[in-house]
Parts: sequence; structure tokens; C-alpha cells
Amino acid sequence: MNLLFPAMKKHFPKLNTKAYDFSDVELIAKRERIKLEICRYDPDILGYYCIRRTPKRKKKFIVINEILDQTNRTFVGLHELGHHFLHAPVTNLQWFYCRRNAKHLVDKHDCEADNLALLAMIPFWMLCEFEGSNHENVQPEFLPLFLKRKKLWEQWAI
Repeated sequence: MNLLFPAMKKHFPKLNTKAYDFSDVELIAKRERIKLEICRYDPDILGYYCIRRTPKRKKKFIVINEILDQTNRTFVGLHELGHHFLHAPVTNLQWFYCRRNAKHLVDKHDCEADNLALLAMIPFWMLCEFEGSNHENVQPEFLPLFLKRKKLWEQWAI
């Protein structure tokens, strides 16, 4: 994880200091020429990143399931951007997706993409505020992300 941190900082310069939101996901996708689509999809697939190669060029896509609330759209968008920055190029047969069931997220690439999303969404100062509070003013959809971010801090001190 510590070896990936400089690669992450290159594309997210305020990583772990600024709380990135969905507007940041849209700006980064635009800068990287990734088409960002939000559409109805199988409820178990939260989103995916893929590259389609044509004879003239390659097209990059991030698709996010429209059933997600704003917090989870941001997480999935950052997760898929993590695949783009950390794991691309992918082969014609390989694509990355974010599943709803956390038990399936044991893959190394998914763990790295999750960690990037957590660091981008919940910087260290926000984690400290969370730890110092009684958690009553935290949005319910944010609580699992805070707990995962806390584990990331405990394991890697990032």
C-alpha cells in the first residue's frame, strides 16, 4: 500500500487532505477522457471500468449504477478511477467492476481501488473528527466507509 501512495498522489494531489466528491470524479474523468455514464444496471453491480479498443482509438468508460445514493456514487466513481490509474491498461477481455457484496472484494486490484477511494473521500482530518465524535451526526451510508477507512489507518498508518 505504501508503494502505491505516490502513484495515487500524482493523480489526486490533495489525497488525504481534501474530501473528494462526485464533482471531482466528473472532473477527473473528463480530464482523463473517460466517458462517465450513470444508468440502470444489475443491482449487484455497482459500477465498472472498461476500455473498448477500435482500430482508430481506445475508448474508456466508467459506468455507475443509478440506484446508488450520492455517497456511494462517489465511492464507486473513485474506486473505478483507481482501476484506471493503478491497473490500466486492461486487455480486451478484462474489465473491472465493483460488486455490492463485500465478500467478493478480496481481489488485490479491488482492495487497492477501494483504498484509493477511501483515502480520497475520507482524509485523515475527517477520520480524526469522526473518532472524536459520538457518530450521531454521521450519515448512515457514510458509517461503513468510515469504519473501513479506520481499518486502513490502523493497518497502514495512511
